[in-house]
Amino acid sequence: KASMPMKNFHAHQIKHMEQVVKQGGICFVLLHFSALKLTYLLPAPYLINFFKIDKGKKSMPLDYIQKHGYSISQNGLPSIPYLEIIQQNLLGGK
Repeated sequence: KASMPMKNFHAHQIKHMEQVVKQGGICFVLLHFSALKLTYLLPAPYLINFFKIDKGKKSMPLDYIQKHGYSISQNGLPSIPYLEIIQQNLLGGK
């Protein structure tokens, strides 16, 4: 499956993300494609914009996520090392 169903996101969640972003907070979602073994960190502004355009009806294509998100490599452990992505890309580097 090469898309993320937008039914996974609800209007109240998007509203909360908007409030976090408006206050200068860091907000994001982790998106995992189990069949493809791919995981991405997608900053909230891109999810919010897509949700507004899509109205929560369809799916977000993988290419949109790849364009606006950050790939997270998994090292075989159950944990997902997303904090490095936040430090490097959302907080301005190390």
